[in-house]
Amino acid sequence: MKGVATALRVLFFVLAGIYVINVVLLLQERQSWKAFDRGDESILDVQDARDAVGAVGAFTILVGIAVGVLIIIWAHRSRKNLDAFGVNDPPLSPGMAIGLWFIPLASVVLGYILLNGVWKGSDPDDLSPAWRERSSSVSFNLWWWLWTVGGLFMFFGGFYLNEEAGRIDSVAEGLRRNSASLTGAALLAGACVFAAIAVGQFAKRQHTKAARLAPSNPGYGGASSARPPSWG
Repeated sequence: MKGVATALRVLFFVLAGIYVINVVLLLQERQSWKAFDRGDESILDVQDARDAVGAVGAFTILVGIAVGVLIIIWAHRSRKNLDAFGVNDPPLSPGMAIGLWFIPLASVVLGYILLNGVWKGSDPDDLSPAWRERSSSVSFNLWWWLWTVGGLFMFFGGFYLNEEAGRIDSVAEGLRRNSASLTGAALLAGACVFAAIAVGQFAKRQHTKAARLAPSNPGYGGASSARPPSWG
């Protein structure tokens, strides 16, 4: 369904904006740590800056959950479309396209295998069943690996998100963890932009291939009533 892809793209852009706000707030927190180190601000000022980051982080989680739900729906339908396209030995199964997202760590690798295969198998310029030798998507690769690396930075930086500033051992430690979170937020903002672009490209690619296959595939209703499958 086109609506799923559109909603997912919108949410990715919203999430990108949230991460940009997070970057700004993390920069302000960084300045508070430096001002505290100089004696210009108190630890309460640092805590206020960190509380602002935490508030945005809570909103990020809510939007992230919505994105996660839509990714599962979109990935499942996109994978099912490969069967309609007649792709030989497509990656994973439609059921696995749902279940893989609930496997810690392995979901990073399995998700990449799935969506990279969906991209290759949806090539509208090559209607042959073979797909493994086709080129990958630049926008998808940027989305996936920026998201993975950015998530790691946020994970390590986030160890102290629930700690009070006064419990952090030193200013150096606060700045170090802030740097990890700042780097992660910047990478994730970029990942979300590329994700929105990639989802649109996936949807257009599958729609175009469905239309080109319609005249020769009775499953699409024939040339006069060509209907694409439930593309993302």
